[in-house]
Amino acid sequence: MVAPARITSYQSRVAFECPGSYAILGPDGGDDVTTNNRQIRDRIKELRRVPASELLANPKNWRLHPPAQEKALSSILREVGIADAVIARETDDGLEIINGHLRQRVLGDELVPVLVLDVDAEEATKILLTMDPLSAMATTDSDALVALLGELSDSFEITELLATVGAIETERSDPLEE
Repeated sequence: MVAPARITSYQSRVAFECPGSYAILGPDGGDDVTTNNRQIRDRIKELRRVPASELLANPKNWRLHPPAQEKALSSILREVGIADAVIARETDDGLEIINGHLRQRVLGDELVPVLVLDVDAEEATKILLTMDPLSAMATTDSDALVALLGELSDSFEITELLATVGAIETERSDPLEE
């Protein structure tokens, strides 16, 4: 049987405890999470909505976004909307992007949610270097992917995107080109 979660309060701090982890929320709302007795700092300072065009591209960004990727992102943004935040840090010049360069470019002057992190330049570089490669390490459960695709009404752009990254094989053609 799993022990229930417990919430306690002491000197303007709230502790949330459950088996294997707990979080301490300070009076400023920030929290650090301890999981399996390891402290993991919560570096998210705040969520802001700002015009994408006001965000500063990171000069260290090493990722290139081909036209097909831009087309796929534009398509899903039109179809679903914004469902993910750009990650940035504050600099003397403004908010500098850590992750989300393509969204910033595609969205132009649209308001975009931005998670503002409390990280220095070196930490931002580590995040910039590792975020996409860590995601790329994931493997595909083909059966789960086929089942998930089966839940959607026909969406050529999503199928094409998955085929482009090798997640699925397809011989379908764009119905607009036939």
